Amino acid sequence: MKTEQIVILVVAFFLGMLLLNVVKNVCGCKLEEGFINVDKYISKLEEVPSSCNISPNNNIYLQNSLGSCGAAPVPVNFDPRSTPAPPPFSLMVDDNNINYINAFRIFTDETCGNAPNIIKSSCTNCNIAPEDFINNPTTGTDQQKQWLVSGCVGEFPASHDEDRVETEESVSVTNEFAQSLGRTTTDDSGETINVFSDCFLTPEEIQTHPVAREFADQFRETLAASLGRSPDDIVLNGISTDGDNEPGCDGSTR
Repeated sequence: MKTEQIVILVVAFFLGMLLLNVVKNVCGCKLEEGFINVDKYISKLEEVPSSCNISPNNNIYLQNSLGSCGAAPVPVNFDPRSTPAPPPFSLMVDDNNINYINAFRIFTDETCGNAPNIIKSSCTNCNIAPEDFINNPTTGTDQQKQWLVSGCVGEFPASHDEDRVETEESVSVTNEFAQSLGRTTTDDSGETINVFSDCFLTPEEIQTHPVAREFADQFRETLAASLGRSPDDIVLNGISTDGDNEPGCDGSTR
């Protein structure tokens, strides 16, 4: 090879490197690190008793994959010369607690490759979850997502629909409140209406009459407290005051 050719190749190489740096600075292109505290997250998964068994090869894959995915998105007009890069997402809040919001990004960021499948297959308890949730975890509740990213510990949390309780319950109220049940005045005519005249409150009556709504709210709060649930989880399809499930005072008044 002639001397002139060698010189041209060397000059072309350095010009190429210079051009690469110029383009990176202009467009804001920058190699971003992925998740941080990956090793601590994997260690936390491996602490799950009798569930997560991550092989050495899968451990290495997770370290490499999660270490290069899940980075905070770079703004369109990002200029590395004057603006610091967005910080990477941490998989841990501290040494002992998983950052569930960030960790769930593993299952939504396509650049994480096969990492979601490795976690789900290594943590064998994950196979108790419904197939539609395993295939698309974004459809789950917050509790279900936390269950997944923490290594599928314990029972799979029920969805809101599965978690509803259908039961018959009675609630005790004060005599003063009981005496005022159903006495309300309509806005239009001022007529006093006894909404408990048929010993049954329908959902429509609960929505329409303030006294019925007050009674229903107290009933809902009392029932929720006895079940250890939120009042929002209690769905009322009607309230009977005489012990049956239909309008009419044929049962024994409670």
